[in-house]
Amino acid sequence: MTRVSLSSFLLLGLLAVAGCGDHRLTALGTVQLTTPTATITISLPTDTRLDTQAAAGRITGSCTVSRTPTATGVRYGAVVDLFTNESTGLRSLTVMQSTDAGSAGSIAAQTSAGTLSSGAGCGLVLTEATDGGDVILDAPATCALASADGSQTATILVHLELHGCTVTQ
Repeated sequence: MTRVSLSSFLLLGLLAVAGCGDHRLTALGTVQLTTPTATITISLPTDTRLDTQAAAGRITGSCTVSRTPTATGVRYGAVVDLFTNESTGLRSLTVMQSTDAGSAGSIAAQTSAGTLSSGAGCGLVLTEATDGGDVILDAPATCALASADGSQTATILVHLELHGCTVTQ
């Protein structure tokens, strides 16, 4: 009788752990940065793991979704950070956007030559954000980036689908 109870207890414990789910941040998508001298592409195949537990040499990142109730429903905001181990090319990317109508959002790309940022009217769209931590962000290839002094320019195409973002309220 004790053996059956212990086995049942262990089985219930394993089911409870399995039921907790996998909260790792994963992504699918493409980032393509085009400068006057080069094109840098980051391709993230389905379920690319981005959290801090990713294997060395891979892209890591974070994603936060904020949820704010409004008089007409819910407004979402998303901040996505991607980091590479590249000494040349694209080192990091930060994308911020909300579901507010008319929100321009922003993109900042850190390259080996410096930081490039988007201006207003980039066309960045937060296509989806959910309470479950799913986010889809899109920016057309015509999204222009520039350094603060205007000496460096680039265009960027962003399509990111993220799962497992941290949700704040």
